Amino acid sequence: MLKLDIREYDCVLTSGPATKFFQPYDDQLRIHYLHHPPLSSLWFTGGLFDYTVKTIDRVETLSIPHILANSELTSTRAFRHYNREVDRILSPPVDVEKYSTDSNRVEGQVVMVGRLEDRKRTTLAVEAMRHIPDYTLKLIGDGPLRKKVERDSPSNVDILGYVDDDTLRCTVQKSVAGIFLAEREDFGITPIEYLAAGTPVVGVDEPNTNNQISRETGVLVDPEPSAVANGIRDAIEQDWNRSRLRKTAEQFGAERFRTELQEFVEVAYI
Repeated sequence: MLKLDIREYDCVLTSGPATKFFQPYDDQLRIHYLHHPPLSSLWFTGGLFDYTVKTIDRVETLSIPHILANSELTSTRAFRHYNREVDRILSPPVDVEKYSTDSNRVEGQVVMVGRLEDRKRTTLAVEAMRHIPDYTLKLIGDGPLRKKVERDSPSNVDILGYVDDDTLRCTVQKSVAGIFLAEREDFGITPIEYLAAGTPVVGVDEPNTNNQISRETGVLVDPEPSAVANGIRDAIEQDWNRSRLRKTAEQFGAERFRTELQEFVEVAYI
């Protein structure tokens, strides 16, 4: 097992939930890229274990001199959980270059990419499709709800499960809209990938999705089956400027992330 000797480095960047149990050496600069507080802390239910994690996480986070947040929602969470402002909001890198807007669209086909679990609201999308039998949903992903979805889905839901990258990319590029209904998502990569393919987003009207999606890039809906169905209709019926959708996604590209992160490190290290 390879053990990295971090004493050699002037600056150490960590990423993920805040707690990393890492104490910098004397002159090392530490920068942490926060995705979200630990889930047991974020969705605290009152249990002793969760309370312990929450407390340790707060104590450990006090030693981190610089924190970057991946979204506005994460920035708000950092303030509420740690009583501190983040240094900067830096959206994560998205591989927009692997998508193209040139594919021919399949009429009436929408796509939903994500783990089949309650937090992604998979069954909400499935229920919405009962209201719009003339449209077809391509459901990409696997997870604990797989058997339930296979058992209960109407005939216009096609469950593809886990697929390779080429199949995923082609399905997104050929769909006329992409669905994203995740609950309390810190930053959704999937909506940006939809936009990179020139595919408008039907997104839930909750943070952080409503910080990513506007009237120019998609339709925001309440987390109710009829509302999602109406949002899908609205998205399909609109005439979208796919080049504009693509340009929106390009703002989240990988090169932009590297440049902005490097600039922050250089300034923080002075």
